[in-house]
Amino acid sequence: MDNSVVTAMAALFGSLIGGLTTLATAWLSQRYTTRNQRLREEIAKRETLYGEYIDEASERMIDALGHELGDANQIVRMYGLFCRIQLVCSGPVLETAEQLMKRTAEVYAMPSITLEDLLRGARESTAESDPIVAFSRACRQELEELQRRL
Repeated sequence: MDNSVVTAMAALFGSLIGGLTTLATAWLSQRYTTRNQRLREEIAKRETLYGEYIDEASERMIDALGHELGDANQIVRMYGLFCRIQLVCSGPVLETAEQLMKRTAEVYAMPSITLEDLLRGARESTAESDPIVAFSRACRQELEELQRRL
């Protein structure tokens, strides 16, 4: 083979390999960036959903302490948020969300309590016995796990 042919082939293969490397790097970089962006959006969406559920559950729980359930419309929003949570959450989050729904229903079924009873119960309760705290901790663990994937 002629030296000029070998040189031309080497230049051609070098350019080809360099171009493929650039293409592969750009593709991998775009794929990684897109994946991280989707994950960040998912984290933000879950934070919003879980926050809404915590807010609604807190309102329903306080309402349940002072009133019996007179109208099912009082818990429609909480139930709707619970159903939305089922679409995206992990097992531990779903389990604690379900416990929170059940506990809220139980409190609505109990007779109304006085402010004195509420304060006494608050002194006796622990963070572990509070279903809202348990739910928020499960959410935090799930969101931290998602953050670690970034």
